[in-house]
Amino acid sequence: MTKRRARLPCLVLAIVVSGCGGYTPAVGEGAARRTDAWPGKYAFNVTVSLSGPAERKLRADGESVVVSVSYYSGAAKGAGPHDVNDVGLVDLGRAEVTLDGAGTVAFDGRAVQQDRLRLTKGEPEALISVFSGRRSSPDNLLSCDTYQEEVRRASGKTLRLSCGLLSERE
Repeated sequence: MTKRRARLPCLVLAIVVSGCGGYTPAVGEGAARRTDAWPGKYAFNVTVSLSGPAERKLRADGESVVVSVSYYSGAAKGAGPHDVNDVGLVDLGRAEVTLDGAGTVAFDGRAVQQDRLRLTKGEPEALISVFSGRRSSPDNLLSCDTYQEEVRRASGKTLRLSCGLLSERE
């Protein structure tokens, strides 16, 4: 298992424990918008596709799709214990966009807290997750691809993540 892959379960757990479904960017924050603009070096698009059964279920239940990005990096030597999260990484920011179904969203990178970059070593990374909005059920209904990589690898690109119902992928 590579070092990058070994961190994924820890990051997913950290996000779930911190309440990943509860954050929505403030209006006007600019963390994420439904546009095709590429204004900065941390900007990228995410296209979410749904399987037929998932699309029908979400539409019938009035359910939404949430695309979430968490930015983070390894801690520099000067970073103190209060600067890192439970898995030893520096959190750099988060943004979420809610869709009514499949679609494309743009993250412009403004959620990256520039003042925290001084606490990091290496390039900032992004963990992108997709899940149901929990309007019709307290539980997530979707099993979706995730993306975890240095942000620069995603910059200026459209990432494609597919989703199906959890019951389809069991």
